[in-house]
Amino acid sequence: MYPHNANKLTVYVNRFCPFANRAILSLLEAGADFEEVLIDVDNKPEWYKEVNPALQVPALRLTNGKILVESTQVAEFVADSYPEANLLPKDPFERYQVRMFLEFYNSKVSPYFIQLLRLYKQPRDESAIDQKVSELTQNLRELNRRLKEHSSEGPYFDGSHFGFADIISFPFYERLDITFEMLGRSIDNIEGLDRVYEWARAIRGRESYKTGIPERQDILKAAQSFSDKV
Repeated sequence: MYPHNANKLTVYVNRFCPFANRAILSLLEAGADFEEVLIDVDNKPEWYKEVNPALQVPALRLTNGKILVESTQVAEFVADSYPEANLLPKDPFERYQVRMFLEFYNSKVSPYFIQLLRLYKQPRDESAIDQKVSELTQNLRELNRRLKEHSSEGPYFDGSHFGFADIISFPFYERLDITFEMLGRSIDNIEGLDRVYEWARAIRGRESYKTGIPERQDILKAAQSFSDKV
């Protein structure tokens, strides 16, 4: 039998995984009572296939024994289970706006984490790196525009209110920032990203982020190790 707490939510994560970060941030922001089980993704325990046959993190076990997988669905379940936290809007059109924002982000921003990480290997192809950085820069400027369009004041997607759109998207921005550093670039001095930078500062300053996400240098080491596997 796999480890779990029969009396509270049990979440199975690896804190260096951006997908698992979504689950942890949603649970912390919701004020949920949960137990965390850490999974070594390089040496997954034999029992974990009972939790998730796909052997991916995160997974969320409910007290009735039902198990949820897939990070976005887990975070959405948490948001709906703790409506008082207002992580997802109740209005259908506002939910549609969140989903459209994430559709853009997950197709035009997040994939560059792996694409850039693959270019970390030696010998380094600087021309290919420059091309990917140029493409991503344009998409980040579009992200900047969309954040401003949805809220003229910010700092979050929904203005002063931190929510689902930020939880799902930001862990991958953090990885992009770190991957830029690994490749000898900087994501912090690009013209036209004023709102993106404000958004990033605000999220990093949240208590949930400080307590639920590893230190930057530890994520950097994990990303360097992970680059050998992509």
